[in-house]
Amino acid sequence: MIVLLRRESDGEAQIMQKNENLMEVLILEKEKNFKLKMVVENINAMSSDASIDSASSTVQILLQCY
Repeated sequence: MIVLLRRESDGEAQIMQKNENLMEVLILEKEKNFKLKMVVENINAMSSDASIDSASSTVQILLQCY
């Protein structure tokens, strides 16, 4: 009986760890998507206000920060 309870507890701990890992991955993906969205918005703003060369240099700077 104790062995079964211990196995059940270990299984629950593994599930909780997997959930935590998935949440970390989700948060990292959201951060990455946000950064990429900012890059795209900056490209759009730069390309409408200035030359493509200026937009390109801005993208290079942003990608270095990324």
